[in-house]
Amino acid sequence: MVNSEFTKDIGKALKDTNVSSEIMPGDVKRRYEPKLGLNKHNERIHKESAKLDRSGNLPFTFGKKKVAPGRPVVKCCANCENVVGVNEKTVGIICPKCKTYSSVKDLQERVQE
Repeated sequence: MVNSEFTKDIGKALKDTNVSSEIMPGDVKRRYEPKLGLNKHNERIHKESAKLDRSGNLPFTFGKKKVAPGRPVVKCCANCENVVGVNEKTVGIICPKCKTYSSVKDLQERVQE
């Protein structure tokens, strides 16, 4: 039903057009605004999920995943090399000795320098 020239023209137009299936956050607004507003909508969702959570009839719970805390380790301040005890996941501290924010480094790095 469609003639060949029209098909060729569409093919050329599509070839030059960048078609992306990825949508970046913020590109598309909400599909609808809740009647009572977004805050009331979120409050209602949290209240209802907490009520279901307390009932105990579900095989899952609403909430964040339980994450094990990091183990305590000894690291040193990158500025003054003050030795401090911190969590293994710590990347920066306000040093109690030099009173500035600093990254922390392992004691092995301190010895190698």
